[in-house]
Amino acid sequence: CGFMFSAIFSAQQLSNGSSAAIYGMLGVETVDIFQTWQLIPNKCGTIFNLFIKLAIFLGIGTLPYIDNFAHVGGFLGGVVVGIWLLPYIVFGTIDGIRKQILQVSFALALVVAIIVLLYTFYNDS
Repeated sequence: CGFMFSAIFSAQQLSNGSSAAIYGMLGVETVDIFQTWQLIPNKCGTIFNLFIKLAIFLGIGTLPYIDNFAHVGGFLGGVVVGIWLLPYIVFGTIDGIRKQILQVSFALALVVAIIVLLYTFYNDS
């Protein structure tokens, strides 16, 4: 998703590398923290650590010749894939049903997002 964002929103700038995948891993880490929130002993420290990482990495993206669209797209793709594919700890029947609904809806959202991004990329004049 990250490089599709980059190709659509900054089409005049070439970019390559693994930055979109690294931001995708940060997105998955964000989802993991919120999914296991009840089991984290130091909640404030964990959230502070995550926000510092995101602020530094997104701040680096504001430098010239750094493609921040790939970073944001990779992060959003990581969040969607993390909600879809990460294993869940279920804390009850209602919680299990809620998490299954989340998984199905985010799987559909990912498919729709990829179709829309590809359509936009190939049909943009």
